Amino acid sequence: MEGYIQTCIYQAQLLHKEFPQLLHVVIIATTNLHPQARAHVVLCSSDLALAYAPLVDYYGLRFQIEFNFRDAKQYWGVEDFMHITPTGVTNAANLSLFMVNVAYRLQADVHPHDPACSVLDLQADCRGYKYVEETIQMLPEKPEPVLLRQILNKVAGLGRIHASQPAFSFS
Repeated sequence: MEGYIQTCIYQAQLLHKEFPQLLHVVIIATTNLHPQARAHVVLCSSDLALAYAPLVDYYGLRFQIEFNFRDAKQYWGVEDFMHITPTGVTNAANLSLFMVNVAYRLQADVHPHDPACSVLDLQADCRGYKYVEETIQMLPEKPEPVLLRQILNKVAGLGRIHASQPAFSFS
């Protein structure tokens, strides 16, 4: 029991008509006692000696890896890399997964003062800061630091999905 959530864990070695060997099956059933809403998860393994706790941990880690790959594809263009050499593929995949980690870290820093900030907002902020910096380089005189900070914050927020202004700099 945790609050109004009751969690029951069952494990057994079971047969399935499609598999010739026994499977280690763990069923996690949760019930929210107030509305009596129920949910369950079924986890399977061919390792019959594995306890339920490590199996649950392994599945959690597996899904975290899946989510990281999804984010790498969605936000950092893994599917857009057109590499055919093993080194090129490795570098592209590593760069995308590294950017997922950087984005998670930046979101952790931003969320206390901007909880709606998404990865797309971070990308827009970074792109906006870069555009402003490149534009400022072309000016004959640089603006005062206070004005420069206002310009950076205003322009960097233009491409955001969520309207709040960034309070940090990518420079």
